Amino acid sequence: MFKRSLLRQSHNDDPHKLILGFAPEEQEPLTYSGDAPLVTIAPTRTGKSQCQVIPNLLEWPATSSAIVLDVKDELYHYTAGYRSAEGSDIQKFDMFMEGGACFNPFDFLRPDENKVWDDAGYFAELMMVAPPDLKDPFWTDYARILLQAILAEMVLSGEARTVQHILTVLADHERLKEVVTNLQQSNIDAARITAKFLMTAIEAQGNDGKGSMLMHSVIQQAFATLNRLNTPLITRAMERTDWQPKDLRKQGTTVYITLPAGNVAQYLPLLRLVLGVHIREFLEEKPEDDDCPVLFLLDEFPQLGEMTAIEKALELGGYGLKIWMFCQSIDQLTTHYGKHTRITSQCAVHSYMNPSGEEGDNLAKIVSNAFGMNRDIHGKSEPKLEITEVTGPNHRDSIFILARGYNTTRLVKKPAYMDADMVKKMAIPPPDRQTLHVPWEDIPYISDGE
Repeated sequence: MFKRSLLRQSHNDDPHKLILGFAPEEQEPLTYSGDAPLVTIAPTRTGKSQCQVIPNLLEWPATSSAIVLDVKDELYHYTAGYRSAEGSDIQKFDMFMEGGACFNPFDFLRPDENKVWDDAGYFAELMMVAPPDLKDPFWTDYARILLQAILAEMVLSGEARTVQHILTVLADHERLKEVVTNLQQSNIDAARITAKFLMTAIEAQGNDGKGSMLMHSVIQQAFATLNRLNTPLITRAMERTDWQPKDLRKQGTTVYITLPAGNVAQYLPLLRLVLGVHIREFLEEKPEDDDCPVLFLLDEFPQLGEMTAIEKALELGGYGLKIWMFCQSIDQLTTHYGKHTRITSQCAVHSYMNPSGEEGDNLAKIVSNAFGMNRDIHGKSEPKLEITEVTGPNHRDSIFILARGYNTTRLVKKPAYMDADMVKKMAIPPPDRQTLHVPWEDIPYISDGE
């Protein structure tokens, strides 16, 4: 899984290689061709997109698929036009714009009685997101049980697979009892047991009213979380499914999951569902010999919250998934995955840029320790690269690469807008300008003369 695969571009004939940065002397890209995931940690506006994400989207073969979490709509601006011109099918799932692609994750709840209950549990875990600082997950866990029951009954009864249906059930006491009663009559043992438990809670009428209030609070939490998705634009975005995840292995498709910056938290359940469905579909079966790998580029990854689906995808090799995660700080990851984060331990390549502030001192210490120590003539040890130097102006344009099985490497940034060939590629307008959040003419770095 962690095969030696850091190579200069001129020595790497793998069409699916990923560009990490440029060697300082030769100004030649250093590339990675392994199967293990990658992570880049750098503060905002330090070049993650221009130095790593955009160049790789412009170089990744159009015949191979990519799934891009594009929370700023920036990546679609710069890369969709070129990828479309090269033959990639472009799907822009944009929850705020009319005319974009549609995707209904509920279409992937399988009606098979042997699978529907597990599917409903998987979806409920994705939709009910526990706050990272939550000490007692009781209410979230209870809400997930309730949501699992509603989702399973929705499929088994042939109801419309919509957020509105779920909210209608949550808002109507008698409708909820009907759903739970239907589930008690199913052929699924686990579903019947859960339905009996829920019915007891629904009908609980203690002298002090605590029994009924408990279920009322659980319903309120589930409703408040899902009601964020009850908007006309979200309804439109989920009215059908325009592409099938498993088809992405067979034909070159680029899926941009777009959301204006600042709105990730509000639409988190749907974002998690869309990504979770794709990961589950890809991990169901090994790719065939002629299938192409699928590239995941996940900007602002920690905002998705803890996702066991992502962790499973990182742990498993051999499924043709190349996952590259981007975040602003280690603190973002530790908030959801713990101090010694399980996420970064799975990554074969770590990129660090421009550590600054208190968090930056922690990153700089990691980089400094990775470069190792020197001994002076008196036998005293001192860092080869001091922490203050890592954070200083001399490394403003550096990318520090920590790769498993390799010496720590310093690369230099070369933004896409400083490369003439890439500027030409970025200048190709996206296939549908109407779905841009910012007018194409307002995008920096590209002028009419270029």
